[in-house]
Amino acid sequence: MVIFTMTKNAIIILGASFEQEEIYKEALNLNLSIISIDKNKNALCKKYSDFFLVESTLNPDKIIKKIENLNLENLYTLKGVVTLGTDIPISVSKIASHFKLKSISNRSAKLASNKILMKKRFKKYKIPTANFYFFSNFESFYNLVKKSKKDFVIKPSDNKGARGVAIINQNLGKKKLANLFKKSIKLSKENKIICEDYLSGDQISAEGIFINKKYYGIALSDRNYDKLNFTKPNVVENGGSIPSKYTEKFKEKINKVMYQAAKSLEIDFGTIKGDIIIYQGKVYIIELAVKYELTKESIVNAAIRSIKRKNKKR
Repeated sequence: MVIFTMTKNAIIILGASFEQEEIYKEALNLNLSIISIDKNKNALCKKYSDFFLVESTLNPDKIIKKIENLNLENLYTLKGVVTLGTDIPISVSKIASHFKLKSISNRSAKLASNKILMKKRFKKYKIPTANFYFFSNFESFYNLVKKSKKDFVIKPSDNKGARGVAIINQNLGKKKLANLFKKSIKLSKENKIICEDYLSGDQISAEGIFINKKYYGIALSDRNYDKLNFTKPNVVENGGSIPSKYTEKFKEKINKVMYQAAKSLEIDFGTIKGDIIIYQGKVYIIELAVKYELTKESIVNAAIRSIKRKNKKR
């Protein structure tokens, strides 16, 4: 007697906190089984998961090994790896590559994860962005700042979010600059900081997606930094609003810059987010983040709906 068994389609979701909850709900709506990973053993989205693995999403090699140990070959067919609300393209890319799932390349993931490499590509391909410098020692950094009357923004070269980010200038003095430099470089795995010209102007968060290698802008939202004069040198975003007041005037220009920036990083798949500044009436991109990668177009469409709902709540 021959017994036929049908495998279930499964998706790997990196992260299981409230930030990822929407993508869990969408996966369930698509009748996908869920393999989830989070270092918090009591993570919120554990309840949605068929398999829950306790591991840091920053450890792709360990994640791969734990998934392989589940021995799912004859029961589940992996359809994709995804994350939401966290910036871990290297983990996503490496896991996807191992299991032969569609994603951005490891090379693109590395370019998107290192601000120095990213900005070099922007400059090479003439993408409008702030001038930048990078340093591994304080004296070289200080020599630049003390000779300039400009404001600069310093950041760890390979970290995410606002950690280690500061607006600085020569008026802060050597001791204060040394403390900020030390704080920032400590957060860099490669022990480097990037220092870029501070462009004053309204900031916009631009989100978009590639489907069949074609870029679609999804949403533009205004980022609020109206308390910056009180928080300097620390950079604190004080909320935001959607849609952006610049949507009608700058949408096409922003979409063009976003596409060009992604292309410079060899990205033509998945979703991206750009930090945009309107400086002297022109569009500049500061950074581009790969937000999450997906496989089937039906999942992509579900992700678009998820983003729209999330934006409405802001």
